[in-house]
Amino acid sequence: MKKNIFFLVLFLLLAAATTAQNQKSRFRIGASAGPSFPMGYFKAPQVYSRYPGLMVLPSAAKNGYSISLTPAVRLFKGIDAFLQLSHSYFLQDEASLKKYVQHLHSQMSGSAQPLDFQMSMHHWKVYRMMPGLAGRFSNLLNTQLGFSPRIAAGIVQAKAPNYTYYYKDSQQSAGGSSGSWVLKIAFAYEAGAEIFYEFPANISVNIGANYFKSEPRLKAYDKVKQPVEWWGITAGVAWSFF
Repeated sequence: MKKNIFFLVLFLLLAAATTAQNQKSRFRIGASAGPSFPMGYFKAPQVYSRYPGLMVLPSAAKNGYSISLTPAVRLFKGIDAFLQLSHSYFLQDEASLKKYVQHLHSQMSGSAQPLDFQMSMHHWKVYRMMPGLAGRFSNLLNTQLGFSPRIAAGIVQAKAPNYTYYYKDSQQSAGGSSGSWVLKIAFAYEAGAEIFYEFPANISVNIGANYFKSEPRLKAYDKVKQPVEWWGITAGVAWSFF
């Protein structure tokens, strides 16, 4: 089903390019950036209850940011096809990771004594290429304001953080671990909307909100999915040309 959605969107993009050759069509390229806020398991510090037998560190993603470059072509009046090229960046929450390692240590040792930690913090990087469709409704209330809902589906490469931590308990017993989880390229989808203002010189500015989700699998454990999910706010600028 997910592959069918991706190929349908890709087909519509090709149709848009063909249509552009047969009529006077307007092209547009835009850039945007803004904060992104992790959701669900991507944010939660707790262990994955659906994978109780695996030592999977929590995502523990903190608020980050996303940047996008989006070329678009008018498919029909009020309908655009676009290709979104994006990058997102999230730090990890040190307190959540320490709490999780403390929890694992307590389960394994039967001791609730606090641990003395040394931890190296790293970050998530998420790259995505997503074709999509957008409605574009201009001149709302006879003004230069417009509204654009959009949906996209494509591929994502999420790079999980490396992790390194060492600890000592009250008995001076030491432990630690280091490594990383390698994730496969996966299907992703995104939905959102923006309000834009058009200037006479074919320049527009916009502000919007979006929701993103993907579930890439671990290369080492193919049945294990790593949810990557967030909502974000964006602000950007676009240039339209024939």
